[in-house]
Amino acid sequence: MRLKILGAEGAQCGRSCASISALLDDRVLIDAGTGAFRLSLAEMEGVQDALITHSHLDHVAMLCFVAECKIGAPGGHGLRVRCLPETADAIREGLLNGRIWPDFENIQIGGAPILTFSHFRMLEEMDLDGLRITPFPVLHSDIPTAGFALHGGRESFAFVSDMFAMPDETHAYLESLPNFRRMTIECSFPDGKEDIARASGHLTPSLLEKVVARLPQRVEEIYYCHVKPRYEEEVAAQIRQRFGGRVLPLQEGMVLEIP
Repeated sequence: MRLKILGAEGAQCGRSCASISALLDDRVLIDAGTGAFRLSLAEMEGVQDALITHSHLDHVAMLCFVAECKIGAPGGHGLRVRCLPETADAIREGLLNGRIWPDFENIQIGGAPILTFSHFRMLEEMDLDGLRITPFPVLHSDIPTAGFALHGGRESFAFVSDMFAMPDETHAYLESLPNFRRMTIECSFPDGKEDIARASGHLTPSLLEKVVARLPQRVEEIYYCHVKPRYEEEVAAQIRQRFGGRVLPLQEGMVLEIP
């Protein structure tokens, strides 16, 4: 598996940063934040599935435009959006409602909808044309949110974006993952901003430390993401002080090979 990071920030801020999105093996989009704007038309046409962690705009904003690129594309198939039922409902009501954006579920190209939803279940493995992926629950704000375990042949990688905690069942699941040693995770605000972090369902370095303490010891590389742009330097300094080289920044353009 090849995971290319398209956006890793906690906001869209000019051209210098973009919100969470990653491309898996050139055909599966993991979250559809503004980072997906970096894709060319041909790359968007090649995206077959979008895996969505949750319904917040900075994770779904580009769904409308990636799906639109399917109109007239070779292959004649629309975009399959794989998410929780609650996430699908929120996207239908807030985006694909005929007022903010056309209802792509009910507009067809070559006899097929421009966009379709497929619901996954937590802790049930999916096979996306040979790509094995398992969603697992994380706690974020007050809406259902998932992370994804990406199962390579020799390594398991966990993709986590927004969260403030992991339930016990997720810690148990991650402990059971074979060859699990790398992951992404968020850290949105610096220490000293715990009030806004807790209110919005996010982490600070000190809160992240509590989560990391419960991860398997074999997890040796952790990439933090979703930092709010004005706090990047402050968060980076606090992360280095607490974790040394074990926790590193996730950066746009980074390519992570998962063997």
